[in-house]
Amino acid sequence: VAEKAKEIAKRNQAVDEATAVANDSDLSVAVKVSNFDRFRLNNIRQDVHKRISKRFPEYKVHVSTDSKIFAEIKKMEGAFHEKKPLDRQKFDKQLKKINEDMKG
Repeated sequence: VAEKAKEIAKRNQAVDEATAVANDSDLSVAVKVSNFDRFRLNNIRQDVHKRISKRFPEYKVHVSTDSKIFAEIKKMEGAFHEKKPLDRQKFDKQLKKINEDMKG
């Protein structure tokens, strides 16, 4: 689910890079935007959110353009890809905190 969400986010031409993680109910996506596209962050977030929500209606989708949140999600995604043993409760707690930081 997270990989598909990243692909969908990257379809927006303003998005340089995307990262995503998901649990049973939440799908959190962070995107990097550079140059003049930074003036349109709200529109970019809304577009990415709409596209991903349409594709995954069963998830509560959270989208951010904040660089700190991008780094946190990228770190969680990296741990997942390295196949490190993840404590499910810790993962869900960390994801919940990130989603609260996104305010959405």
